[in-house]
Amino acid sequence: MLKVIRTDMDSDSGSILTFKGVPVSAEISKLARNDFVVEVDSHSLFNEFADCRFADVSEDISILVINVARDEIVDNEFLLMDIAGGTQDILRLHVREQEPPHPSDKPALDLNSFLVLDASNWNASCSPNDYLESLKDVVEDQGELTVKIDRDYDYWIRFRLNPNQTSRISDEVNNFIKGINRAIQETEKQLNSKKGTIVTKFQFPEGVSTSCEQYLLYFVQFLRDVGVEADSELKHDAGKVLFSVTPIDQSHALDKVRAALDEYLRLPSSPIKNTEGNEIAVQRLESTVLRLHSDLRLAAAELQAKSVTLDAQQLAIGIYKGILSGEVVIESLIKPKASFNHADREVVLDGLAAITVLKKNGIPVEVNLPKLYRMVKGWFTDKR
Repeated sequence: MLKVIRTDMDSDSGSILTFKGVPVSAEISKLARNDFVVEVDSHSLFNEFADCRFADVSEDISILVINVARDEIVDNEFLLMDIAGGTQDILRLHVREQEPPHPSDKPALDLNSFLVLDASNWNASCSPNDYLESLKDVVEDQGELTVKIDRDYDYWIRFRLNPNQTSRISDEVNNFIKGINRAIQETEKQLNSKKGTIVTKFQFPEGVSTSCEQYLLYFVQFLRDVGVEADSELKHDAGKVLFSVTPIDQSHALDKVRAALDEYLRLPSSPIKNTEGNEIAVQRLESTVLRLHSDLRLAAAELQAKSVTLDAQQLAIGIYKGILSGEVVIESLIKPKASFNHADREVVLDGLAAITVLKKNGIPVEVNLPKLYRMVKGWFTDKR
């Protein structure tokens, strides 16, 4: 049993940590009358009580913290270890913690770590938000840990593992550290492979995915018409569609390509106007949007025909409206990026104001396709 022994009942500092009756190096502080916070370093864990299992921790230890030297975590200049005023060279693993309110009187068994992203000194090719979204996706795909990200408080990242109560703490801590390392390494590997690439993720309703995917793939032609050569890739992963765009000439700023994609994704949900567009490129864009509208109307009719029961009709009505309005494209976008989050907006990019204010007072506003085409083309020909 790992337990705290009171050596001086009149002093809060008169306590020692023991495992099987043998003293263990630790710092102990009193949390309540009979509850303690115990801190040990990883050397003590792996040497002095390596055989200790979670079930061996006495219930008067409400919080058990293991301080791990930073060099045990994969070297990453953007992740700082900084918990509750602790040193940035230490990662504090909360091995056992009771989080109020807790459904039982027994402490929760979990492994927690908190990392802070150093956004103030960020100089990577991706943004801090891109890094965090990639890290979150990697953790979810690996299925070893869970992760919670708090962007409102200095980009805090909390990894968590619910260990087997019969396992040795040292084994689970070792696996936990390895899991964090694997997640960080895989995140950086994926980000390095995507340098110069925009990746967006969609989840289209059944029945319209093929039409929407064809519309996505046409975006490369739209870029070519405005003077940007690019490659694209479309992948399916667990019911989601990953769409990647990579400009061949890396001198084209990704923020402009992203803004062009933003405009392009919103076109199907607005009435379009082409009274002055004799250019082939404008006619091609108009034809692509109208073809998508036609495909979506057919899909909506098929969906309505299949909804024979009242419950099915009520379930389908929202999807039906989104399909008919063309909003299904932008609404199917899984939105980690702030640039896609505003439904009623004017995009401003390097002083160039976009003209697609898609809704005004809730009413769709007509988009002038020739003007849109010339505006986006100007983004890539203007060398400012």
